[in-house]
Amino acid sequence: MNYFSTVVTLLRDRQAFLEEIHEGVKLKSKISALMISSFCFFAIYGAIIGMFHSPLQALASARTIYEVARKTPAKFNALTR
Repeated sequence: MNYFSTVVTLLRDRQAFLEEIHEGVKLKSKISALMISSFCFFAIYGAIIGMFHSPLQALASARTIYEVARKTPAKFNALTR
């Protein structure tokens, strides 16, 4: 399943998506897809907000997002075992 198709599925049919979560259907893939897509959306949001403040702020935000994204998968893997 594509990471962003999970978000589209959530937006199109929220009730069915929540029922699948309640039943435990592909739970790990849904968690990772939503986490990765959230990082992407927050990075885009931060870049847009940073560009209106200053380009240096946008670069600092991008570096912070990169550092968080780089360290998170190890913590995520430890939690899902």
